[in-house]
Amino acid sequence: MLDYFVSDSTGHIIFNRPDCHNAISLSMWQQIPEVVNVLCNSDAKVIVLSGSGGSFASGADLSELQEITSYDQAKEYWLSIKNALLSVKACSLPVIAKIEGACIGGGCLIASVADLRYASENASFGIPIAKLGILIDEETIRLVSSLIGIANAKELIFTAEIISAKTAYSIGLINTVITKDKFDQYVDQRIAAVKKNVLNSLVYTKILINNMKENDANYNEIEEDSVIKSYLSTELQKRILAADES
Repeated sequence: MLDYFVSDSTGHIIFNRPDCHNAISLSMWQQIPEVVNVLCNSDAKVIVLSGSGGSFASGADLSELQEITSYDQAKEYWLSIKNALLSVKACSLPVIAKIEGACIGGGCLIASVADLRYASENASFGIPIAKLGILIDEETIRLVSSLIGIANAKELIFTAEIISAKTAYSIGLINTVITKDKFDQYVDQRIAAVKKNVLNSLVYTKILINNMKENDANYNEIEEDSVIKSYLSTELQKRILAADES
């Protein structure tokens, strides 16, 4: 479930499936572009991404991945993720990710496309796609690499390890780590600091910086077809079953 609303010129998007640490379902991925568009056309000056129940988002819904049996289903699933990420990245308003607990897989990717990322000390991060045999596209890899550098991106993806907020900060994945007791207050202060400025200046600066990132390097493109087919691999199904059994 995806909740959204505007309060005091702040747009909120909340991942709300606390029973599964806010695993992002297909319907949630598909809803994100529409919600972003609604908030961008509201009186909001900033958008905040967060999760309910003490987690940000724990990644893909494995039960849904098990149900993908055709190329068309896999294509729909991947394009829904990609379109959601692009909608957040292209959002004209500043986007802040407020991160507690698990920020894994798709959760980590969507936090990466936010403009600012603030994490509680109990947050954890990872992109363990290699454990499942899933691929991500060139643009998404480039975006993560632009945040943390090529060497760190390779280590994060190759090892599939889950890292602490402290480590995430040390490699540039997040802006700040805040103690749990001061987390809400700190993020509220950062939101207020952004909102007091002239919106047109923020929007223009965001466009310029995003264009710089896109032109930083020329990475080899992974064919979209290969990304889609990775959701149909027998290896993925084996890994999901192993994860369920553990």
